[in-house]
Amino acid sequence: EASPKVLLIQPILFEEQIIGVLEMGYMELPAVTTLILSRVTNKLGVTIRGIQSMMQVQNLLEHSSKLTAEMALE
Repeated sequence: EASPKVLLIQPILFEEQIIGVLEMGYMELPAVTTLILSRVTNKLGVTIRGIQSMMQVQNLLEHSSKLTAEMALE
């Protein structure tokens, strides 16, 4: 098992804010790789933010359901 010769670290952005980091190691770095990763990480940023929003909505719905159940017991 060989260690990579090139380490590429690409920020994952959403609305110009870093929400993650992608780290990849290569034996050789093809020239087109940085362009492709830039596009992929932009899509990852949107996807991650969408998942975070859905999780927040789910948590709020669960909290609302608990409150509704508590109020029904009163």
